[in-house]
Amino acid sequence: MRKAVIIIVILLALILAAIFVYCEFINKENKKKSNEIKSNSEEKNDGGEDEMIIYIKVNGEVLSVILDNNLAAKELYEKLSSNDIIISMRDYGEFEKVGKLDFSLPTNDEYITTNIGDIVLYQGDEITIHYGSNSWSYTRLGKVKDVSENDLKKFLTTGNIELTMSLNDN
Repeated sequence: MRKAVIIIVILLALILAAIFVYCEFINKENKKKSNEIKSNSEEKNDGGEDEMIIYIKVNGEVLSVILDNNLAAKELYEKLSSNDIIISMRDYGEFEKVGKLDFSLPTNDEYITTNIGDIVLYQGDEITIHYGSNSWSYTRLGKVKDVSENDLKKFLTTGNIELTMSLNDN
C-alpha cells in the first residue's frame, strides 16, 4: 500500500512537470509570434501601405502627419476623404495650439505626456498640436513628421491661425 502511494505521488509529479514544460513551450511560442506580429506591424508603420498620412497647412506651408491606428484617427481620415477641414486655432499654455472641430470624434482618452509634434483630441471635439510637452488625458490622433520644436513653432506662428487638414499636400 505504501509503495502504491509513493508510485502515485511520483506519477503525479511527473505529470505536473510535463504540464509545466508544455506550458512554458507554448508561452515561448506565443511570445515569438507576438514579436513577429509586432515587427511586421512596425515595418508597415515605417512607410507601409496601411499608414494613414494627412497634411496640415498654415499660410501656404505644409507638414505631413502620420495618424495613429485608432478609431478617432480613422474617423478623422474618413472625414478628410470628403472635404478638407479648416480649424481656427489659438495658443494655449505656451505649449500647444488648440482648435474646435465642428463635429465630435470617438474618444479613447488616456493620461499621456505629449511631445513636440503630437496631435491629440481633447474632449472629443478639440484638436491640439503640441510644440511643447504637457501631461493630460487625451486621445492620440497622430504625429507631425520630422519637425523640431522651433520649426513647428515657426510653422504655427504666434497668435490665432487658420489650419487646414487635408489628404492632399498642395
